[in-house]
Amino acid sequence: MKIIVRMPNWIGDFVMATPVLEDLRRLYPLAKIVALCSGVLGELLENNPFINEVIPFSRKNRFFPKGLIPRLRKEKYDLGILLTNSFSSAFHFWIGGVKKRIGFYKRSRAFLLSENREYKKDLHLVETYKSLIGTSSDTLPKLFISPSEKKIGKTVFGINPGAAYGSAKCWPPERFQEVIEKLLKQVPNSEVIVFGDKATKEIADLITERFDERVINLAGKTTLKELISEIGRVDAFLTNDSGPMHIANSLQVPLVAVFGSTNPLATGPYKFGKVIYKKVSCSPCYKRVCPIDFRCMRGVEVDEVVQEMKKALITKAVLQKPFKVSWEGAKEPSFTTSDEQHGDRECGVIILAAGMGRRLGFEGAKGLLKVQDKTLYETLLEKAGKRVAIMTSPATYEGTKRFLEEKGFDYVDLFQERSLPRLSDVYEESPEGNGALFSTFYGSPIWEKWSDVDEIRVIPIDNPLAEPLFLGDSELAVMAIEKREGEQNLGSLVDKEGHLFVLEYFEMPDEEKESWKLGYSGIFSCTKDFFEKAAKLEMPWHTVTRNGIKHFEKFVFDAFFLAKTYKIILKKREYAFHPIKTKQDLVYFTREVMK
Repeated sequence: MKIIVRMPNWIGDFVMATPVLEDLRRLYPLAKIVALCSGVLGELLENNPFINEVIPFSRKNRFFPKGLIPRLRKEKYDLGILLTNSFSSAFHFWIGGVKKRIGFYKRSRAFLLSENREYKKDLHLVETYKSLIGTSSDTLPKLFISPSEKKIGKTVFGINPGAAYGSAKCWPPERFQEVIEKLLKQVPNSEVIVFGDKATKEIADLITERFDERVINLAGKTTLKELISEIGRVDAFLTNDSGPMHIANSLQVPLVAVFGSTNPLATGPYKFGKVIYKKVSCSPCYKRVCPIDFRCMRGVEVDEVVQEMKKALITKAVLQKPFKVSWEGAKEPSFTTSDEQHGDRECGVIILAAGMGRRLGFEGAKGLLKVQDKTLYETLLEKAGKRVAIMTSPATYEGTKRFLEEKGFDYVDLFQERSLPRLSDVYEESPEGNGALFSTFYGSPIWEKWSDVDEIRVIPIDNPLAEPLFLGDSELAVMAIEKREGEQNLGSLVDKEGHLFVLEYFEMPDEEKESWKLGYSGIFSCTKDFFEKAAKLEMPWHTVTRNGIKHFEKFVFDAFFLAKTYKIILKKREYAFHPIKTKQDLVYFTREVMK
């Protein structure tokens, strides 16, 4: 059997039609399925596994495109599916000898079709297209072009400020500018790519003219294939109702779509993505240019869009399956009490200091908390040597920077992890977790500055007893303490098939929490090569609930399994481990530990 599908002429409609190809392949697994595409739109079907061939053609000669009719007659197609509503497309199939021709009813062309089907306006366009072949499957729009390589340690936002149909579909350019400005300011190590075609290049140029190299203007500079590839690598995508919106949707890129003159129920992102739509009396009007005051679009505020773009960064975390570790085959790892320098290595120390001191009743970066007349920063910097970097969050960055300047710690470098939204009724943010360490540091200028470093030592800010750990001759060294009886709020170190894992306490069943004796201290050292491997790892998200509010974090220890060789150094708690997380911890530390 031979099937030919006339694909839509607009990028967005074309992408929304791709599930039909998958459904046809399910219905006719042995058929030859050919897609007939206008112009360069055939590039959208590159690597599509559900079709056998793409036939591109030019629409310049409307009724008799060059070479098309003879080719249709030669192939003798058994079934033709028309996803377009035009008279000419039905004429091509009729005069081209396609035996059975199915399309949406339109009075002017009804006689050219074998079967006329109702165009169902109350459905999303994806489902309208599926109704043409009588399916109601779960298939989604899909493209199969590989994304460009992502920059490690960078948060890349995509912005598409134009739309092909007209200005009524476009959020004002000055508001896109404000969004870009706020995202660059609020999200560390971020950059923005602005997309568009030649027709919308003027808008893109206007938006980007005042920004530095962190904003890249690709409007009018990409082929369709390159556009897909570049959209595929962004972390979150902001767009009007447009073809690029559907490209992002088909690639499962987290997106925020601003709608005004058109109906998101019919042409919004399909089952994936956030729509911002202010329902006003005149919307949807489907006009190319707003004849009044553009109230549908001007009702969308900049801060609302910025917040939704940040929420988009955790979209995949929300959708992922719960993080689980299998304990089958795991065993208690061996350990040593020896912590000796190995050789004459160049070392650097990183202090993890993203947290605030709220649980301690302290407003400000936790590192500024004074313990026995010294801040935690001063206590740890005294032990860290002269090659030090501190990882902050946006909330702790400025306070830390001022403190270092006032105290003369001019040798200390700073870099930031992101803060991401929590899932609560009130908009809040919290650091994305210490698992951001590897990629964030690797993507910072400090990585090159430390080009001569062989060994990286990591200590948390909240443990004033912490000291940098000597690595020895392994790829990874981790400091452990012996867990006390009944102690259930400490992660456990386990070995599985020669690799090191940490089982987080709140992800373990209660009966498992006391099965493991070695507690994870948060202190470790590694080779620079290991650090680079970890930076390139796609770290999983963990669901963390505090005070009834859910958020997502990445944990640094999820990279430990990458180490081909590791060692655990067991130290006595009273000399090496007393995290200060609450007021009670601080009181106990001052009264008992410092005796």
